Amino acid sequence: MRHRSNRTPIEMISVNRSSRTVWAPSANLGALLFGLVFAAGCGSDTSEDVPGTTSEETSQDPAVQIQQSLAHQDWNRRLDAAWQLGDRQDIPAPARVTLLLDALEREINQPTLGPAPRGTYLSTTEWLRYVYTRALGKLAPQALETLRQAVNQQTGEVRARAVLALGYAGQRDAIPELQALLRTSTVGDVRSDAAYLLGELEAHEAIPDLRQAARDTYLVDVDNLDGGATELYPVRVSAMKALEELGLTVELTEEGEYRVLDP
Repeated sequence: MRHRSNRTPIEMISVNRSSRTVWAPSANLGALLFGLVFAAGCGSDTSEDVPGTTSEETSQDPAVQIQQSLAHQDWNRRLDAAWQLGDRQDIPAPARVTLLLDALEREINQPTLGPAPRGTYLSTTEWLRYVYTRALGKLAPQALETLRQAVNQQTGEVRARAVLALGYAGQRDAIPELQALLRTSTVGDVRSDAAYLLGELEAHEAIPDLRQAARDTYLVDVDNLDGGATELYPVRVSAMKALEELGLTVELTEEGEYRVLDP
């Protein structure tokens, strides 16, 4: 039985300087995949009071309180609120999905500035969008209709990430849309996630698209433990991991390129 990690490429292609954990799905891809050990949340510590929080805010309606947290100036506060929504049974699931979609749209329209948070190559705004997407995926089984409405009604990156959330929720009817994202999205980490999910969903029909993604040009620098950096093509790595999940054999050549050995 093939081992399946519950970490996505964005989480795997990362460096955790404190634990120095290395994760590799195979000997072929292991040289460029680094593991990030996640706690239940996003890894930030926001247990202390955040400036601007008042006793009046904490006494408000739960949905209003979460809405305020998702719009808070402290982006760590927003991340924690997003992760908490999966377990907030005091708020109806469709309302929680709507809150996350609103936060996602707000982040896309007004990006949070800042360098990559520790442990990921994504910038702050990219990391926020990724966490919102994963949180939507966690909620999706409880509010599929609301999320599918977003796919039908939204456009651009909001729609793309709603499609990704359906993929994270294991919805195989999202496979054609995921293939389209892999081929046409202008957002590199969206293409990377789409490739990863096609493997997780065992989408054998996507093999031609995944082979094509082996030449994707999205390039990032990943910090090394020694203080240097490694150039990495996340979409290529995700596509090759997906092809391995689908039963194909992939090798990393001496030139640093991926090659599919199966016909």
